[in-house]
Amino acid sequence: MTIEAKPSSRERLLEAAAELTYRDGVGIGVEALCKAAGVSKRSLYQLFESKDELLAASLKEGAAAFVAGLLPPPDDGSPRERILHVFRQLG
Repeated sequence: MTIEAKPSSRERLLEAAAELTYRDGVGIGVEALCKAAGVSKRSLYQLFESKDELLAASLKEGAAAFVAGLLPPPDDGSPRERILHVFRQLG
């Protein structure tokens, strides 16, 4: 029997922020974020000081994942090969 870990409230808020910001822009409301994440406003404000802090954390996490997907392993050839790898990932 496999037990899947349920994402934490923080993880659900970050995911909801990423999805809703992409779809609707930064003008999304706190209510919409909480509804999409399945958390209360109280939970949001216990985890983040403000909606802006939540959006910044979501952007930071998404940017880090994007960059990690572009970069080759540290020992992957010459500098030229590493740069070519990035361009192949973008193409």
